[in-house]
Amino acid sequence: MSYYAVLSVASVLILLGGIQIWRKTRTIAFPLGIAMLYYWSLFGGWFLTIDLRGGDTGMRYQYLFYKILPVHLDSEYLWTLILYSLFILTIEVTVLCLVRPRRIVEPSSGAMRISHSKILIIALFAGLAGFALVRDSLGRAADLHLSPYELGRNDAELGPGFTVYQLLDRTALVALSTGLAVFLSGSKARYIEGKRTPTALAGYVALFAGMYWLNLRMGNRNAMVVAVIGAGLFYLANAIKPSALLFITCLVLGVAAVGIVGLTRGNVFGTIDNMGWWTTLKNAILDNQFSNEPFAAHMSLYGCLSRRIPVTYGSSFAFMAMSIVPAIFGVPRPPGIYQYYGENVGALEGQGYTIHHAAGWYLNFGVPGLLIGAMILGWLWATLFNRFCGSQRQIGYWRRLFAILAFWSFTAFIPDLVRAGPEAYKSVISECLLMPTFIFGVAGIKLALYRNRPVLAPL
Repeated sequence: MSYYAVLSVASVLILLGGIQIWRKTRTIAFPLGIAMLYYWSLFGGWFLTIDLRGGDTGMRYQYLFYKILPVHLDSEYLWTLILYSLFILTIEVTVLCLVRPRRIVEPSSGAMRISHSKILIIALFAGLAGFALVRDSLGRAADLHLSPYELGRNDAELGPGFTVYQLLDRTALVALSTGLAVFLSGSKARYIEGKRTPTALAGYVALFAGMYWLNLRMGNRNAMVVAVIGAGLFYLANAIKPSALLFITCLVLGVAAVGIVGLTRGNVFGTIDNMGWWTTLKNAILDNQFSNEPFAAHMSLYGCLSRRIPVTYGSSFAFMAMSIVPAIFGVPRPPGIYQYYGENVGALEGQGYTIHHAAGWYLNFGVPGLLIGAMILGWLWATLFNRFCGSQRQIGYWRRLFAILAFWSFTAFIPDLVRAGPEAYKSVISECLLMPTFIFGVAGIKLALYRNRPVLAPL
C-alpha cells in the first residue's frame, strides 16, 4: 500500500501546487506543463502498481520488461516514485517562489507586426528542403514495403541528413502554427498582429496540408505536438477576445491529426483502408490518452536505481561542450547520458528507449543533481514568464520579440525536455527559444532607407 500512498499524496500535493501557480499567474500554460510533467513521471506508476499487484489495467507495456528491464514492486521502485514526486514538487516550489503575478494590460506601445507572406515563404522553403532530404527514403520504403518511420531513422544513405530534416520540419511547423495563431488572433492583437487576407489563409491551409502529409508519411508526431501546443497557448494570450469555439475546434482537430500520425506511423493508406476512417479517427483520439508512452520514461529512473548505475559527475555537460566542435575535426565525444543509460541498463540492441529528465540529472550528480535539475527547469520557466509579462518594457526589437514568444515555446517543449537528459537544453536554446524568435523577427522587418542608407526596420 506504500506505493499507492506515495502516488496519492504526491498527486494531491502536485495538484494543489498547480492551483496555487494558476491563481498567481492566471495562465493555463503552467497547469498544462505540470500535467505533462506528471504524465511522463508518475502517471504510468498507477498502472504499473495495479498490474504488478495482480490487477489488469489493460495497458500493454509489458514488452518493455523484456527489451529494456523488468520492474518489481521493491524498495527501488518506491524510491523511484518518491524521487519523481520530489522532482515535480521542486519545480512547482521554484516557480511559486520566482514567478510574478500576471496583470493583463493592453500593450502601451502597440502590437508588433509581421508579414504572413514572409512566414509562408519561410515555411515553404523549410518544408521543401526537408522533403528533398527524405524523398529517396520515402521511395525506398515504398519499394521495400517498409514503414518510412523506421527506415528514415535507420537509413544509412540518409545518415546525418535525417537530423537536418527534423530541424527543417520543426521550422516549417512552428512558422505555420504560430503564424496561423497570429492570423486567427484578429486584426487587432495584444502582442503580434499581421494583415489578414484570404490569400494568406489559403496559403496556411495549403502548406499545413502538405506538411501534414509529409509528417504522416514519416510518422513524426512529436514536432507537430510541440508546434500545436505552443501556437494554441500563444493564441490564448495574443487574442484580445479568444474564441472558445475556434480554440476547441482546433484542439479536437489537432488531437485527431496527431493521433492518426502516431497510429499509422508511416503505413498510412494500408492502415486506414483496413480499419476504415471512422475507426482510425476514434483509435487515434484514444491513442493519445491510453498510449504506452509514459512507461519507458517512467521506468528509466527505476533502472538507474535497481541496476545501481554509477554517477558520471557531469558527463552530460562534457558531451554538450564537445558537441559544439564540428564532427569533421574528428574530436572524440563522450557518450551522452541516453547512450550511457542504455548500455548500463542492458537494453536490447536496436531497441528504442527513453530516459526521463530526472533520471538524466540523477546519473550526472545523484539525488542532489535531480533536485538541482528541477530547480533549473523551474527557474527558467518562471524567468521566461516574467519576461513575457514585462515584454512591453523590453528595449530592442529582438529582445521584445524573444520575451513575447519564448515562454509559450518553452512550455510546449516540456514533452521533449522531460524525455531527455540535461543535453536537451542544447535543443531548448536553439530550437525552442532562438528559432521562433528568428522566424518571426525576419517576418517582422523590412528594408528601408535611413539617411540614404539601407537599414532593416520593423514593419
